[in-house]
Amino acid sequence: MRIIKIKDEINKLSNILIGCSNSTKKDFYFSGIDSKAMARKEVEIIFSYILKKDKVFLKIHDTITISNKDYEKIYALIKRRLKGEPLAYLIGTKEFFGYDFFVDSSTLIPRADTEVLVETALAYFLDKKETIYCSDFGTGTGCILLTLLKEWKNAYGIGLDISENALNLAKKNAKFLDVADRAFFLQSDFTCFDFMDNFSTFLNLSVKQKSLDLLISNPPYIPQNEYDCLDNSVKGYEPKTALYSPNALYKGTFHIEKLIQIAEKFLKPKGLLLIEHGYNQGNAVYNLCSSYAFEKIETKYDYAGNERFLFAIKQ
Repeated sequence: MRIIKIKDEINKLSNILIGCSNSTKKDFYFSGIDSKAMARKEVEIIFSYILKKDKVFLKIHDTITISNKDYEKIYALIKRRLKGEPLAYLIGTKEFFGYDFFVDSSTLIPRADTEVLVETALAYFLDKKETIYCSDFGTGTGCILLTLLKEWKNAYGIGLDISENALNLAKKNAKFLDVADRAFFLQSDFTCFDFMDNFSTFLNLSVKQKSLDLLISNPPYIPQNEYDCLDNSVKGYEPKTALYSPNALYKGTFHIEKLIQIAEKFLKPKGLLLIEHGYNQGNAVYNLCSSYAFEKIETKYDYAGNERFLFAIKQ
């Protein structure tokens, strides 16, 4: 056991994490942390995770007694973080839309900007009293689908992913969030030639429907040249299959165009298509969607003001 001054220890580790103390510029580059406040927040989260104490405990105590084993665990996580491993993978959870989700390296880490997809869907169906049937393509952790099911008590949804490990995690999150009875999961590659028939069968077997009110997705959309330039904390840890998309008519839009085709077939009239895309793909995705049976096609913006989402209503 050892007694530590908690504020001093957090400050020291924050300095290491941001590169102001014992770390090198290479460590700083890999960690991706660009401010002392961000570093301190991450160190506090790591302390809370290992000690199983909340942030209030860390703030109101000047000194704490900690086991040597826990002390070593904290430093081990700091070392992994310095190499670029994302904090969410270190602690195994990430908050999204006020809900906690289990995460691991089989899935993308939920991002705050993706919450705009959820907000937009909730607003569009705000006055709908009937049951809502939705599907999340490339569901990963299930954060989009399961958040919608938490917010909509009258909804059923299908989460689809190519990764069996990702689907296992999504199912775990569905149970944790107590929506497993309204969530169905399908392992499939929606770019395959026979997907339409397979999905039609599953749609009927799972939610007893032939069409959907909402198709929503944060699909792969990063072209190879941009993928090569991604920060190591992303490229080195998060699955490439969830990030990279081959070129179609436009760079990185192969998966997006497939989704538009699927939505044209499976959405009900006035059904909603929502797709996240790259900050520089707004015009390309708009033009793609204009070639299909949709109306009121719009480009929505993320919290930073970047073009980020396709909004389209089925004719």
